[in-house]
Amino acid sequence: MLEKIDRRLSAVNRKKRCAFKCSIWYDEHDVLVSVVVLGNSFDEVVKQLHLIPVVHTNALVWIAANGVQKPIHHYKIKDGRVNAPPLLLDRLVDAMT
Repeated sequence: MLEKIDRRLSAVNRKKRCAFKCSIWYDEHDVLVSVVVLGNSFDEVVKQLHLIPVVHTNALVWIAANGVQKPIHHYKIKDGRVNAPPLLLDRLVDAMT
């Protein structure tokens, strides 16, 4: 479905960067782990999607070692690399700034 949307975008309404976000609430820890995958094209984003489960697994390991600290843990995947430790936030909108 996302490929169809990507093909329909004209050069006028196409943004320079593509992003895909996946957030999961972990009730047992009272924390939201948010992961955004960035790329210059839809294909670049798709090629990095396999890293999302790895990031979520590593996020739980990080929480076990360091505690929750803040209600939102934000990770960014760009060029196959992930920020570590997470960006700790009180509100998800803060990840956009």
